[in-house]
Amino acid sequence: MKSWKQLPYWLRGGVIGGGVTIVSYILTSSCEYLVVVPGYSGLGFECFPFAIPWMPFWFVPSITSLSTINYGITVFAIWFIIGSLIGALWNHIKNTYYTHWPYWLQVTIKIFLLLGIPIIFMLLVSYFMPGKSSRLIDEGKNFTIQ
Repeated sequence: MKSWKQLPYWLRGGVIGGGVTIVSYILTSSCEYLVVVPGYSGLGFECFPFAIPWMPFWFVPSITSLSTINYGITVFAIWFIIGSLIGALWNHIKNTYYTHWPYWLQVTIKIFLLLGIPIIFMLLVSYFMPGKSSRLIDEGKNFTIQ
């Protein structure tokens, strides 16, 4: 069996993307059941940081209408594919240009690939997908998204 360093970059990226999604799902589910607000059911604001990989897909009707298991598998597959594409892009950049760049530029490219591309993807998905506005309305004790 190959070690982590011997795996191709596209597979490493896919494992990272899918792994982050699984960890996020476990933490979000745990937070949802551990942090209980009296008179409110659902995902509270305390749990939102754990749900970041899931947020872009909340406003896609064709995905959110799936059952919980199918929704999780679909989002996992999407993030695995995104991670694989980022890994393949990194492999292309590293093999073609990377060795001639100064160290500071190499670090900047790594940070952009690890943080920038997923953030840009989430922003684009949330901007172009129709859905509810994110205006909060006070209804007594509870805040709801309408």
